[in-house]
Order: sequence, then structure tokens, then C-alpha cells
Amino acid sequence: MLTNPDTSRSLVDATAGEQATQPAYRVRKHEEGFTILLALPGVSHDLLSVSTKQDTLTVTGQRAKDIPEEWKCHRSSPSPAAYRLVLQLHPDLDPSSIRAHLDEGLLTLEISHRESARARRIDVNRS
Repeated sequence: MLTNPDTSRSLVDATAGEQATQPAYRVRKHEEGFTILLALPGVSHDLLSVSTKQDTLTVTGQRAKDIPEEWKCHRSSPSPAAYRLVLQLHPDLDPSSIRAHLDEGLLTLEISHRESARARRIDVNRS
């Protein structure tokens, strides 16, 4: 029910003019809809954007570049400065129902099914 239109691990973000990396993510299906967990280490609330346009979900985030002055670097590995994930939502999902929560670099998105797509029990009257 969720698809990633771009399967490459690295995307070019035309708005930022710099390389954006697709974050690691997991999708869990449940009765009410889906939960998406995204790893966004170093991204704070003010540098995170979650948006929808029609049935497309876009998540972008920038890593904070504030390194304490007293820190000395002995070893370093390159880490992405920007993240970007674009997912196509199935028509049965309701983009207006998305709830987002960021906690210590883990973004949790909850997406519900549209009311019209939910299973419901229909009572049958006796004649």
C-alpha cells in the first residue's frame, strides 16, 4: 500500500541544492492503517518537514551542524547532512489522518485507512 517511486538510495533535492540521502525506514501494517518508522539521527524538530500533496508523502530533514567546541575529532566517517524520503500512498489511506512524532532521531508516522476503505459490519434486519 506504500510505494517508493525512486528506488535509489541517494536523491538530489533540487530545493536545497545539496545531496539528500534516503533514510532507513520500516513500514508496519495493522488493522487501522500503517506505521512508518524512519531513522533520522541528528535531525531536530525545527529542521524536519513532513508534508503531503495529493497521495504523495514527503519527509525531509537536515542534521544539526552544531558540534560542541570542546569536542576533538579522532576519527570520523561521512554522515549525511540531509535526508529525503518520498512515498506514494495507496488511495485507501487518508493523508489528512497522518500523525507524526519525533523522539531521539526516530520519526514515527501513523497513517489511517480512509473511512470508506475500512471494514464494517452490516446488520441484516428480519422481515
